[in-house]
Amino acid sequence: MTHIEGQTQFRRSPAALFDFLADPRHEPQYNPLVVYAEKLTPGPIGPGTRFRQRIRRFGRTDEIVIDLVDAERPDRLTWRIDSAGLRVHGRQTVTATGDGSSVHWEWDFHLRGVLRLLGPLVGLAGRRLERRVWSDMQRHLDRLELSTGTSAPRG
Repeated sequence: MTHIEGQTQFRRSPAALFDFLADPRHEPQYNPLVVYAEKLTPGPIGPGTRFRQRIRRFGRTDEIVIDLVDAERPDRLTWRIDSAGLRVHGRQTVTATGDGSSVHWEWDFHLRGVLRLLGPLVGLAGRRLERRVWSDMQRHLDRLELSTGTSAPRG
């Protein structure tokens, strides 16, 4: 197992940040590795909601399935992500700060088959990728705020 975690600050209320994080269909807007995302289950987003994404990696496109395992708005999201070579268990905890919110994220990567040999590389590359994705998400949300001319919702 490879464990990756970090924390990122946002100028969003906990509820607004939670709602954004709870919908992986946003990810193609700021993560260049995600080329497509869709919601597979009917109804509102909540525990049991399933998504599918197509991601670009190693020169090809793969499919991943994302299950929202648990959600406690606006504080916590728990995920399970499956692809051919790995299963990921993830948690995101949103906390109010003086000027918005902070999200602490952590992912446990369980590599399958031959990929298990790549554990140390997955950890190194995954940490770098996660920092970039969260930074790109932060910039994306800031641009949205500027383009709409409204200030971000506060707690």
